[in-house]
Amino acid sequence: MWQQNLARSLPWSSARLRLRESRPEDAAFVNRMLKDPDVMRFLGGPLSYSENLVRESIVKRSGWMDSLYIVETIAESTSVGHAGILENTNIGESEFDFLIAFLPEHQRNGYGREVLELLRDRWMVEAGRAHCTASVRPENEASVKILVRCAFHRVGEYVDRYGFTRHTYRYENDAAT
Repeated sequence: MWQQNLARSLPWSSARLRLRESRPEDAAFVNRMLKDPDVMRFLGGPLSYSENLVRESIVKRSGWMDSLYIVETIAESTSVGHAGILENTNIGESEFDFLIAFLPEHQRNGYGREVLELLRDRWMVEAGRAHCTASVRPENEASVKILVRCAFHRVGEYVDRYGFTRHTYRYENDAAT
């Protein structure tokens, strides 16, 4: 249900960025991200997706592509990263996790925080939630700092399907309780 509400409410914008649904013509960009070792080193998963598989998944809205959104600059409409909201049963039933990644040339310029705040605030409204979660590999220090700056607190850890330890962070919207 929240996926349909979310799709109807997009695009979302912050001061510099727009978050929109992925389209078939984004397949080359998404595939570039999925094959970039600097992008994937903290996400996990294979570096072997084909552009056709990515395009087909976007069209069908299947698997994790169901909630994969493109992050683009407002000024130039340049795709700089992607963000997603994924169900994560490792952290609890009916819990969802934010996934945010940028190409290396677009990292370390404040985009991560901007997108996290946008996802956090808008998704909680659309999904009718008073909290949200994010998980991160502890060695991804930049992402840990962003989570802490955005008022997320560490609440646990688990080992993901690729064998990596992930720390779980949670944000509570005190105004909603």
